[in-house]
Amino acid sequence: MQFKKTPKIRSFILKLMSFLRIIIDIKDMIIGMVIDKIRNKGKDADIRLAYVGYWEKHSNITEQDWFVMYITNITNKKVSVSWYKPNLIISSVFGNHLVLKFLLKILNTPSLFFSGENISLDRYYPYRDYLKNLPSLALGCNDSPYAFRFPLWLNYIFTSKEIASASLEDVKNKLKEIESNSFLNKGRFAAMIARHDGFGISRTSIVQSLSTIDLVSCAGKFLCNDDTLVEEFNDNKKAYLRNFIFNICPENSSAPNYVTEKVFEAFEAGCIPVYWGDDTPEPDILNPKRIIFWQENSDNKANIQLIEGLYKDKKTREDFLKEPVFVEDADKVIYNYFLMLRKEVTNLFNKGR
Repeated sequence: MQFKKTPKIRSFILKLMSFLRIIIDIKDMIIGMVIDKIRNKGKDADIRLAYVGYWEKHSNITEQDWFVMYITNITNKKVSVSWYKPNLIISSVFGNHLVLKFLLKILNTPSLFFSGENISLDRYYPYRDYLKNLPSLALGCNDSPYAFRFPLWLNYIFTSKEIASASLEDVKNKLKEIESNSFLNKGRFAAMIARHDGFGISRTSIVQSLSTIDLVSCAGKFLCNDDTLVEEFNDNKKAYLRNFIFNICPENSSAPNYVTEKVFEAFEAGCIPVYWGDDTPEPDILNPKRIIFWQENSDNKANIQLIEGLYKDKKTREDFLKEPVFVEDADKVIYNYFLMLRKEVTNLFNKGR
């Protein structure tokens, strides 16, 4: 006899999973608090950070975490991860929102909420308003009256030290370096690195379409047909991509202003991005003429012909690459993101005094 999931059963399962998530979050948080306080962990540190609802459990976070390194760089102080008298609580969308809301309400501690995810998706529904002024500072990629925009890709293209201290000239030089990568010698056609088929456009369909031109190398878990990313390049994505003319880099989902590191890493490796996502990704930074926009619900014949022409005709490709990657004043836009973050994070610690 086959068991069928009725709407009532599905609803019950979702509620049960949510309840279990609450129990797990509370258990992990209490254990972390007790252990850190018993050990006086981080007692000698100048700044102590506590994490909840983050992509890593609090107990697993090390000095290599991005926020630990950034705050160390911006304050020049000793930073520790501990629930022992924390100076700042850092949170994200990966726990239960009720637990997080309760915690932020009862603790008189400055807090920072950051999401690099597309919070317009149903799975992140409770976070669409960035917890509505509960965090002392909220950051994310989606536009919101309750958060400053600080897209995740900045953390991939720039180091925490650069974001904490780089000058406008430093940013300008970084963009020039990325521009110069467009002219690297490349011997392979196209690559895709992905873990799954995405929640928007089918990555499978893009690979199948472009495979009519030449072999598309898939080095991630999804559609894997190339082990050299791990075996030859030690899982260094950018070094691997430097061998390819095109990088198939659609977003997992699409929403206005939701742009991740994917298109930027393609440019950093000197690839031509074959992209799907926001129709105008970072218009104040990226030149849309340097991106091939794959269309949903289309046969993409024009795109396939363009890609084949760019691949097989060097002169056509050289003409295409004459278009700059970045628009005028892109460096200033990025630098203003840095200045905003420096100011707002510094204010967090001033509030905590």
